[in-house]
Amino acid sequence: MVLGLVVAVAGVVLPAGTSQAHAYLAASSPADGDSVERAPDRLRLDFSEHVQLASTRITLVDQEGHATILGNLELESGTPEPGPDAAPDEAATAGPGAGAEDTESPVSVVAPLPDLRQGAYHVAWETLSSDDLHRTAGVLAFGVGDTVDAVGLSETAPEGTEVLGRWAVLAGLALALGSLVVSTLLLSSVGDERARTRLRRRLTRLRRAGAAGAALAALALLIVELSRSGTEALSTPYAVKWAARTAGLVLLALPGAGPVAADRRPRARGTSSVDTVVLGLGVVLACVGTVLLGHVGARGGPTWYLAATLHLASGAAWAGAVTLLAGTATRRRPLRLGGGDLGSLLRAFRWPAAGLVTVVGVTGVLLASDVVGSVDAALVTVYGRVLLLKSGLVAVALLLALWTTLALRTRPAARSATRIAVEATVAVGVLGLAAALASGQPALQPELVSSGPTASTIVDRHVADLQETLTLRPNRPGASIAFVDVLDTRRPSIGPVLGVTVTVGRGRPVEASRVDGTRWAAPVTLPATGTTPVRVDVRRRGVDPVSADHTWVVGRAGAVRPILVSTAPVAGSLRASGAVLLVLAGLGWWFALQRRRARSSAEPLLVVESVREEGVQA
Repeated sequence: MVLGLVVAVAGVVLPAGTSQAHAYLAASSPADGDSVERAPDRLRLDFSEHVQLASTRITLVDQEGHATILGNLELESGTPEPGPDAAPDEAATAGPGAGAEDTESPVSVVAPLPDLRQGAYHVAWETLSSDDLHRTAGVLAFGVGDTVDAVGLSETAPEGTEVLGRWAVLAGLALALGSLVVSTLLLSSVGDERARTRLRRRLTRLRRAGAAGAALAALALLIVELSRSGTEALSTPYAVKWAARTAGLVLLALPGAGPVAADRRPRARGTSSVDTVVLGLGVVLACVGTVLLGHVGARGGPTWYLAATLHLASGAAWAGAVTLLAGTATRRRPLRLGGGDLGSLLRAFRWPAAGLVTVVGVTGVLLASDVVGSVDAALVTVYGRVLLLKSGLVAVALLLALWTTLALRTRPAARSATRIAVEATVAVGVLGLAAALASGQPALQPELVSSGPTASTIVDRHVADLQETLTLRPNRPGASIAFVDVLDTRRPSIGPVLGVTVTVGRGRPVEASRVDGTRWAAPVTLPATGTTPVRVDVRRRGVDPVSADHTWVVGRAGAVRPILVSTAPVAGSLRASGAVLLVLAGLGWWFALQRRRARSSAEPLLVVESVREEGVQA
C-alpha cells in the first residue's frame, strides 16, 4: 500500500520534462573574446533554461569606463540564433512573459545595443533562474574593429545565506529520516523494554523537531529568495515545489504515532497503518520537493528524478542515523542504556547502513554524469572541487564505519563512542557540502567541455608531385585568412606555380596572393563551428591544375581555455561506471544474503549436535 502511494505521488509531483535547476550562460553573440568588424546592433545571451526577465540586468562598459544599462530586454525561446532565411515561427520573439509556461527550456535574452564606436567593450550581466530562483552572473568582452582578451570562465559562487539555509533544511530532514530508521529498524535489538520505550519517545521528539526545524529553515530561505526576485516568483513552478516539500515536512512533524510511537494508550485498529502511510507520504513529498529545488540533471525524466530522490533520502537517512547513534553512545548513562543493548543497537545498524551507502554510491555516480562535464570541470570550478571534497568525506566516513564494525566484534561498544562521534561529524560536514552543491552552479560551462572534434591547426599532405600545407587563422567563425604553402617535389620541376585558389564549403573560389616564394594567402569566411571542406587548386604553366580537398575543423568562437587534463565529456563514462557499480552491488548483496542465510540455517544444527553430545556424556 505504501509503495503504491509513493509511486502515485511521484507520478503526480515529478515533471516529465527536462530539468537542470540552474540557468547558466551557454553561448552569446558576440562571444567572449570576439572581434567584429562591424558594430552589432544587439546583444544575445543564450541560457540553459528560463530566467526571470524582471530580475535581469545587463550593463555595457566601454574602454573609457562609461557604463550603460541596457533596456528593452526581450526573451526568445530556444538557443539557436535564427538565420536570415528563418521562418517567422522559428525566430519568433516573445515579450516579457515569454516562455513562462516552461521554466526548464532554454531561453535567450536579447538586448538592443546603442551605436558602438571602435574599441573594446565589457558586458556584465546578472539574472535569476525561474526554476529555483538561483542567482547567476558573469562578464564577457568583445571588440569592434579591435582585438580584446576574453574574460574567460565565470562561475557564480553560492551565497552564504543560501548555503546555510539549505544546510539547515538538509540537517532537519536528516534528523527526521534518521529517527525513522533507528526506531523502525534498530530498536527491536534493544532487550531492555524500558530503555527501548525511552529511546522510542526520544526519537519521536527528535523526528518532530527535525522536521519542524527544516520547515522553518525552508520558510526563512523562501523569504530571502523572494527578497531578490519579488513575489512574482510565487506564480512559477518554484512555488509548487516549495509547497510540496513543506507539506512533507509538516507531515513528518505531526504528533501521529506510526512506527516511532510512544503512546501507551490503546489505538484503534488500522491507526498504525494510517500513521505509516502519513509518514511515508511525508518522506516522499519532503525528499521529492527538495530534489526538485536542487540539481536533477540536464535530461531529467522519471529515472533521473527517482535516482536523485533515492540519493537524497538514503544519504540523509544515513547521516541522521549515524548522528543519532553517536548521541546515544555518548549519552548512554543519562539514557540508562546498558552496554550490551548499545552494542546490539550499533551492530543492528550494519545492514541498514550498508544498504543506504550502496544506494548513495550508485546513484551518486549516475547523477554526477549530469553536473560535471569533464575532468577539467571537476578540477578548476568551485562546484567540481566541492563535489570531490564531498566524495572524499564520504570515503572517510565509510572507513570509520568499517573500523567501528570490526572493533565491535572484540571490544565493548562504549569504547567505540569516539569513533562514532567523529563519523557523525563527518556526516554533518557531508550535508553542508551537499547544501553548497545545491546552491552552486554545476560544472557544465561550455569552455570546459569539448562539444565536437578538436579544432584543426594545420593540414600537411602530398598531392600529386606537390607538398601542400594549409592553415587558417584565427580559425573562428567569420573572417579568416587561409595560408597555403606549395612545394614542388619533382626534379626537374615542371614549372613555377602561377596561382592558387581556395574554396571553403560551398562558397566561391577566392584567388590567393603570393606572400613569399612558396606561401600564398587568401581571405576567406569560415562557417559555424564544426567540420567544413576546404578545396585548394594550384595552377602551373603547361599542366592541368592540381586540386586537393581537405577537411578542416573550425574552432569555437570566443576564448579557448588551455586544457589542464582533459575537456572530453565524461557523462558517458560516469553513466557506464554507475551501471557497473549497480551490477557489482547487486552481486555483492546476493552473495552476502546467501551467506547470511547459510549461517542462519546452520545455527539450529549446531544446537542439536550440542544437545546430543550433552546427552551422550550424561
